[in-house]
Amino acid sequence: MNVTVSDEASPRYAKTIIEARGDPGTLLTGALVGESALALLLDEPLPHAVGGGVLTPMFALGDNLIRRLEANSRFEIATGIVDSPDDDLDESRKTR
Repeated sequence: MNVTVSDEASPRYAKTIIEARGDPGTLLTGALVGESALALLLDEPLPHAVGGGVLTPMFALGDNLIRRLEANSRFEIATGIVDSPDDDLDESRKTR
């Protein structure tokens, strides 16, 4: 789970939950590395990632990686706006 907060006067919270099926130490690590490699090789690079440097996988691969993980039957990703970091994602607020 990840919660990101805006720096506005009235903060908004974006909450992301990634659920996966399989052993995190072997099976899921391999799936993440494989999908990341395929995104690097086959997908169009994101404009902000061109030019290189030290980038996190999410910054470098962004939605390309998210789409690949969602297409992989082992991963489920839910993202939405919540009123506080402790709130659950209800169906009406999910964006994925």
